[in-house]
Amino acid sequence: MRRSTLLVVTMTLLASACAAPGTFPSPFDDSVAACSVAGGPGLSDEDLAGPALDRDAFLTTDTGRAVAAFFDGGPGEPEDFVFGPADGFTDHGDLVFAYVDGRPSGWIEIHDSDVRAWGGCEPVRVSGDAVARRWRPATEPSPETTRLTILVDGGACVGKEEEPDVVTEVTAVEIVESDDTVTIATFVRQRSALGGCAGVGYEHEVAVDLERPLDGRRLLDGGLIPPAPPGG
Repeated sequence: MRRSTLLVVTMTLLASACAAPGTFPSPFDDSVAACSVAGGPGLSDEDLAGPALDRDAFLTTDTGRAVAAFFDGGPGEPEDFVFGPADGFTDHGDLVFAYVDGRPSGWIEIHDSDVRAWGGCEPVRVSGDAVARRWRPATEPSPETTRLTILVDGGACVGKEEEPDVVTEVTAVEIVESDDTVTIATFVRQRSALGGCAGVGYEHEVAVDLERPLDGRRLLDGGLIPPAPPGG
């Protein structure tokens, strides 16, 4: 895993959390949601709130029968990681969201009653052309930690030079501190690369200054909806 070591981001510190509307609230008040895959579909508050139909009801619809025929014994069966596990669905006509336990878990693109594409969905926050990416602490923090070094998922491509061609940049880091938690959201923008390389295997190193020592407070990744413990 390659990583950058020069990036330090200045944060805006918020003293308290602001609840956003929806079943999966964000501590940030400007939350917009999308699937985590670059170019993945956006999610409305209604989509986040849960499926419109349970599995049995969805399978009685024309769209449900077309999706079932494609994945259940059809050409999509070998790569069915979206339809099979789902217990609920929301049908937008040309786009279907699948759910597991009330949380969006995948999407299926439909054209003329045919399945054209599908993918997984981990709801994340978006900000303009930047998408929240997972992060993890570089080292295990202590109760005395006031400067936290985190590693943010990014991407790089193999270039002509020895150094990799980094194709992502961290555009913003947001923090919400409370008595019990420190919630950090990191946003990454994809830059163009020769040959259309999407870029993988790179981590941006970011220094995060806290208002006061961590002191046993839980770390949460606020880019996820809902916030969850950081990866790694």
